[in-house]
Amino acid sequence: MKKSLLVLLALLLCVAAFFTSCASKPEVVTPVTPVEPTEPVEPGTAEQITPEQIEPVQPAEPEFVPATLTKTDSRMLWRIDGTDKNGNPSVVYVLGTFHFATDDIYPLSDEILDAWNSADRLVAEISSEDQIRFTNEILPAMLVESQQLAIGRNVIDELSPDNRLFFYNSFTPEQRDLFNSFEPWYLGLSCSSGLVIAMGMDPANGIDNVLFGMAEDAGRPIEGLDPIEVQVNILRFGDWDEQLVIAEQSVGELVNIEKTYLNLLYLYQAYVDDDPDAITAILLEEDEDTAVEDINEVIIRYNDAVYTERNSAWADKIHGYILEGGTTFIYAGTAHFCGMDSVFDIMRERNYIK
Repeated sequence: MKKSLLVLLALLLCVAAFFTSCASKPEVVTPVTPVEPTEPVEPGTAEQITPEQIEPVQPAEPEFVPATLTKTDSRMLWRIDGTDKNGNPSVVYVLGTFHFATDDIYPLSDEILDAWNSADRLVAEISSEDQIRFTNEILPAMLVESQQLAIGRNVIDELSPDNRLFFYNSFTPEQRDLFNSFEPWYLGLSCSSGLVIAMGMDPANGIDNVLFGMAEDAGRPIEGLDPIEVQVNILRFGDWDEQLVIAEQSVGELVNIEKTYLNLLYLYQAYVDDDPDAITAILLEEDEDTAVEDINEVIIRYNDAVYTERNSAWADKIHGYILEGGTTFIYAGTAHFCGMDSVFDIMRERNYIK
């Protein structure tokens, strides 16, 4: 409210008080003494305040109250209820996803679909614009550049003896030549994808991919939690030698497929059962096993880039959506919302949610 309005209200109250007093008292006639006229006051002097000199009263900002996080009855769906920067109700839905899946997680619940359809904005790990650009432009350019950087080197022959033997026993010369024509990141990615497919899971059936298709069919844009550069830097993390360390880990998981299969099966079953606590326990156990193995510092930095750094950035981004207002529907990998240093843990630490 501006000061001029406050002054006007004060004058109105004074006038009202004056007429009230007149109505309650007998009229008294008082002699009037003539008053000598005075010189007009120049504008801008202390005796007269111009409208320009009246500074507006800044409205008090609404008191900040942490939003409330609630796990819904739907599989890996959380709801955050808060207030936007103007003090109005604000809702953010967070759906934890599995990037590859079987048919038993479909159909999605009515609650999930209603939240999706009613949302003012949709948000994934990367925007729909960046996803299309990655497929059509960035990835082809990455592959060409990777082939050029791989000239004169042979990734398979640089693997550890056990992993190298696995490739010579399990793949044809033509397949090995394909792997050798790229940097190590390509080999690691191929092993991870091959492992998932060998276990009977289809990346095309993953929730992220299905929701992207739904948004595309409806002509709805998707915003991104990550800039595309973050995803690219993770995909081809580090130089040749650092990529080789990460590729060794992926190859090792493929070599020890029975153990890998059981670990992934437990994790996926916990997801199907909508059990965040079980997922957290599995992830923490994996962290403990990693610590016991005295893991390479490259893997530590890689995991920080994949999870810790992104979780921190996402916590701020989700807080921004709460302040922006309306209804936001976010979907991203479940591991970011469970386990140690999850997005929700960081949001609690920063007093964004309770």
